[in-house]
Amino acid sequence: MLLKKTVGVTPQQYCVADDIDCAEWLRVHYSGARHALGADMFAKLDEYVDNSDGKLNGKIRYANATTEHYLYVQGRSRVK
Repeated sequence: MLLKKTVGVTPQQYCVADDIDCAEWLRVHYSGARHALGADMFAKLDEYVDNSDGKLNGKIRYANATTEHYLYVQGRSRVK
């Protein structure tokens, strides 16, 4: 999906034709007891890819809304 680069920080915002701050993102959804699996995967990827820069920074992000948890992996930037 094409999302603004603030994914995880602000409510999900899809890109439109004239946006200059977009990227392709892969989103993996974890809920309930699977939260621990997602958190572990995030920790490993964040250390390997982003040098452990935190849940809402870099190319690997982890966000949650109540019992729903999302791992985001940034792909190609879409900058005009």
